[in-house]
Amino acid sequence: MARIHLLLFSLLTLALAEPVQYCRFGHRDGAVDFCMGLTTAQNTSTSAHDVYLHLTVSRSSALGWTAVGTGPTMAGALMFIVYGDPSMAATTNPTVSIRTADGHHQPQPLNASTPTGGAALHILHAKWQPVDLVAGSALTPRHDDDHDPPAPAPGAPATHVADILVACYACGRWPGSPLSPTSSSQPWIWAWNDHQRLSSYAPDAHLTMHAHHASSGGYGTFYVDMARSLSADTVPVPTLQPGVAQLGTSDRPIGAWGLLASLKEKPLVKAHALFMSAAFVVLFPLGVVLMRIPAKGKGASPFRRHWVVQVVALVLTWAGVAVGVVMTHGRMPRTVHQWMGVGIAVALGLQAVLGWRHHVVFLRIRRRTWVSVAHVWLGRGALVFGWVNVVMGMVLSGHGRLDLGVVGVVVVGEAVVVAGCVWWAQRKRRAAEGGEGEGEAHALMPRDEGGRDYFALEMSDDEVDLDSDADEVDDGKLGRELGNGGFAPRASVDGGVVKK
Repeated sequence: MARIHLLLFSLLTLALAEPVQYCRFGHRDGAVDFCMGLTTAQNTSTSAHDVYLHLTVSRSSALGWTAVGTGPTMAGALMFIVYGDPSMAATTNPTVSIRTADGHHQPQPLNASTPTGGAALHILHAKWQPVDLVAGSALTPRHDDDHDPPAPAPGAPATHVADILVACYACGRWPGSPLSPTSSSQPWIWAWNDHQRLSSYAPDAHLTMHAHHASSGGYGTFYVDMARSLSADTVPVPTLQPGVAQLGTSDRPIGAWGLLASLKEKPLVKAHALFMSAAFVVLFPLGVVLMRIPAKGKGASPFRRHWVVQVVALVLTWAGVAVGVVMTHGRMPRTVHQWMGVGIAVALGLQAVLGWRHHVVFLRIRRRTWVSVAHVWLGRGALVFGWVNVVMGMVLSGHGRLDLGVVGVVVVGEAVVVAGCVWWAQRKRRAAEGGEGEGEAHALMPRDEGGRDYFALEMSDDEVDLDSDADEVDDGKLGRELGNGGFAPRASVDGGVVKK
């Protein structure tokens, strides 16, 4: 019965089979840079699925390269990289370099020792075609940042299109990034470099990195309904449809199952984003606000709430940095986002030390010092730069304008709330003190003169009563209530007699 159901599903899939196509539009004027068409067929000899990839890349100069690859990340991906000199179209074909990578390193060409799991790759066709013979392939030219060789004049059309056809036999057996020929939401990646002047066009030529920012057109991810491309033909050569950007493909996961499956993609990237977003978008702003909300009843003091939340946020920040180090395999930072992240992590460590030192000193002398000011302003700076870096990280990972807009609104709203809480607390403190002094929102804890409780962060009920009694003895009335910014005079006990 199960075989009958499988047969019926296969027949239905074949009956509904349609080509899939993904085209990525170029750097300027909406001209197409590359198009990928794809079909699959079940091999009757091996029972495995063969994948046929049709790729066209519009070119106006010999600069750079264009690539598509299987899977959600570079690690383990099967990559098809195209480069060459279209001005030599009469004598030289475009290069199709099939590569893979073990991480975020330069992909290496497949060779006899590369494990393929039984998958076999063959380049069936690689030719330059004049652009006027290929409908819908015009391209605003790429530009050489180093002006060597000279780039075509701005606005000049592409001159040629690299027309590529590759067969991947038993492609589902590729041991790297899983490639499911029957998936309804199979992730693929794309990337291009628009300025490298290659020293050679050999299949193993050295390639420089694509742009760091996905949103600027350097790289990205798309999803393919592989099941839709299943064909009954023995060799189903995919035909690209002019003027169609997406057909059976999407920039986002396809369907509910595709969305669920995408949650497993890029686990390190997601963990890094989760840690940093939780720290800077949620906890650090919350800690600032909680510090300025007076305690009610026997609830935790504002100071305790503040340092507990900030310590948790600090731990998450350092965990995010650790994940980032793992993601980059310990290499030196290369982007502004990475350098800023390292700087913020170091600043937060220093800020935590300054906060502890400020607290201890303030309890002894009942006024702020330069340590207090440094703690406050370093914290504010770290929070602002943290917000900026979260947005920069989203840009780097390819989030669209909608995602960036939502996070931008949230960050601006938080900035307004935090600034309002700080202003309100300062105004309330100054009003309570008659405009003089430097109060603190949390309860001030007395410390033993000999330093026995130097590292303590809490005070006992006896100490609270002792400080209140001392104030009462001194002034003949109840002292200022702890926690409202007042200064309780120091007290000690000598033979059961309270002394100032």
